[in-house]
Amino acid sequence: MKRQDAREYDIRQYPNEESSHPIVKAMNACCDCELNDMRHVLMPLQIFNHIKNKLFYTVSEETSMNLSGFLQGVQKWEDFLCHDEIWSIVKQVLSGINFLVSQGLQHDQISLQNILLTWGGVVKIAAIDRITEERPEDWPRTIKAVKHLAESLIQASKKPCIRCIDNPCGSNARKQCCDGASMLADAHSLDKLLDNTRALTETATSFQDIIQQTLSEAQLLPFIHQAQGSRLALITKFAWKHIHSDATPGGRPSQRASLAKGVSAQ
Repeated sequence: MKRQDAREYDIRQYPNEESSHPIVKAMNACCDCELNDMRHVLMPLQIFNHIKNKLFYTVSEETSMNLSGFLQGVQKWEDFLCHDEIWSIVKQVLSGINFLVSQGLQHDQISLQNILLTWGGVVKIAAIDRITEERPEDWPRTIKAVKHLAESLIQASKKPCIRCIDNPCGSNARKQCCDGASMLADAHSLDKLLDNTRALTETATSFQDIIQQTLSEAQLLPFIHQAQGSRLALITKFAWKHIHSDATPGGRPSQRASLAKGVSAQ
């Protein structure tokens, strides 16, 4: 969808609800928040009700694909994913969850299909209709879902990164971020960190404190300290090209396949 400002937007369709729509509830809960605070949640810019057809539409900023499509596309990426990209994605998902929790909300379906990437490599939690009120009993399930995301990304990184732009290791033997074995060992230390986080959810009284503690502890891991994820935009465009046969020369979709979008309700 194009408007007069020449920017592109995404339109998503959901079944309407008899009572207040969960998307409306989520938007109302976040109406006073700064846009930058919500940057990792795909909050709609506008909403529309089609009363006759009992449908609900949202207009949001344009995204390229979901993580499921991303993982399929990067199979042909010659360098494979480095732990730099893995942590960047996980960190952005945790930041999105942290924002929702700060508003007394949670997302009950964190999955590869419901995490989207923009063309600029920014990660967004989508399927906003799955946002509900925060419940402590769901904390372990949320962290388990994030752990699954991390494991899926690690599985896509079974070969060494040949040209790691952010943290070249050739000049520093201690970093060795592009050596396959050491890179996977580093990535699995992130996996262990998320295991510890899930254990904390069983006794903690504040989910936001848990998320913030995880983000802080992750910064102590040697390979995360310098991780910037600056290749995510490049890899996203590469992945999109390799899962869409109808890509236009400018790298934008002419028609979007369902693989590229994370819409949980149709």
